[in-house]
Amino acid sequence: MSTRQIKILFFIALAFPLLMCTSTRPKIRVGGYYFKYKGREYRIRSVTPNFVDGYNILTLEEGDEVLLKGIDKEQDGILDIVTIGDITLQQARDIYDHGIKFGKKRGYIKMESVAREFHTTIGNSNCFLVSYVLALGEIYNKLIIEDMSFGEVIIIDENADGNLDQIKKGPQEMERYQRLYRLVLNNGLRSRDIVKFKGKYIVDIRK
Repeated sequence: MSTRQIKILFFIALAFPLLMCTSTRPKIRVGGYYFKYKGREYRIRSVTPNFVDGYNILTLEEGDEVLLKGIDKEQDGILDIVTIGDITLQQARDIYDHGIKFGKKRGYIKMESVAREFHTTIGNSNCFLVSYVLALGEIYNKLIIEDMSFGEVIIIDENADGNLDQIKKGPQEMERYQRLYRLVLNNGLRSRDIVKFKGKYIVDIRK
């Protein structure tokens, strides 16, 4: 496994904690805090199970009415979707970003490195594979390639099925990345850092 932290996940410190568990059930940590933005009071909550990747929720409420709800599916500090509210995703992201900065200053946020991460070197390329098993969403893989010849590349395997689907960053050379991805998966399978389960390739959390 790599010592490089691919991504930092935001786990909201338990400012008003709830611990939902028994001795025989998976644990779910819930916490969060309030912050003000342009005169209105918003809330960020973090839901962090110990068996899948958690998520953060941004809300604006008036009484019993929810005026805004946005979700950060990967706890990476970037809002992914707005499910309630007459607001654009970018506007919601600006509010969420302000809330994250507020939480950092107040010490409400605990940062941890990604657990499901595999590193291998192929030729001149440093390859990092991160698997996401989301509580809200599907399993997917992110392949990050660092290479002297073309810099940093980020590609997504949306179904973790071994087929790359979307280039997030870097030159449009999907065939080249797909060949490299296959080598990364083979190396991980050989070292048992990657497992294949029901047609999906997932970095093993054991390590």
